[in-house]
Amino acid sequence: RPHDHRGRCRLTPNPLESLGSAARDAGPALAAAGSDGRGAAVLSMASAVVAAAGAIETANRADLDDARAAGTSPALVDRLALGPERLAALVRDTRAVAELSDPVGTLVDERILENGIRLIRRRVPLGVVGVIYEARPNVTVDIAALCVRTGNASILRGGSETLRTNRVLVSALRAGLAESGLPQDAIQFIDETVAADLPKGYTEDRYVYFSMVTLTTLGFGDIVPISSVARALVQIEAIIGQ
Repeated sequence: RPHDHRGRCRLTPNPLESLGSAARDAGPALAAAGSDGRGAAVLSMASAVVAAAGAIETANRADLDDARAAGTSPALVDRLALGPERLAALVRDTRAVAELSDPVGTLVDERILENGIRLIRRRVPLGVVGVIYEARPNVTVDIAALCVRTGNASILRGGSETLRTNRVLVSALRAGLAESGLPQDAIQFIDETVAADLPKGYTEDRYVYFSMVTLTTLGFGDIVPISSVARALVQIEAIIGQ
């Protein structure tokens, strides 16, 4: 029988493990692409979103209809909405990310130790970034673009309220990444079907270097670090009770 990395018997493949492994394997290509390559990839992702605008808006209308039918508050429904104006603004913001200065390789600190050794600290990609967020579908594009720009793969877990919208967005983003010549597996999405196959309380801690959540439930869009330890593997609490 197959076993997991802790020696426990596992009868079926773990879908979250597959996502993490694929993201990890795709990460080095992003890091090696260079600033120009990653910038071009983000621009390609923005163009793919434009090309998929019709499908995105159709999916978003279906999500909004379900939200209203479920009695969702007007304020939350508004956060779910991704109409033509917001989509156009999202594309502009994504293209702006491509123009940001590249942090990879930036010198952070340099000093000579007492024993004469020269110590240099530079910014490097973390590898894989896992993010849990809720009602705002634009966050899907924001995170994916920022991760690609900084040489990181991403694993995204959006709210069920915008599942259709996020599926189409992620499909477009992956297509744009592939069009640029970089591996589309650098952008992964934890679908409801993936979460349903995992036991409650399961965590995957081998592939994600840094986890974040967005506190949209409190009405904020701030990203709050769970851990800032760059090289320690941290758990992505992606499917706890959800």
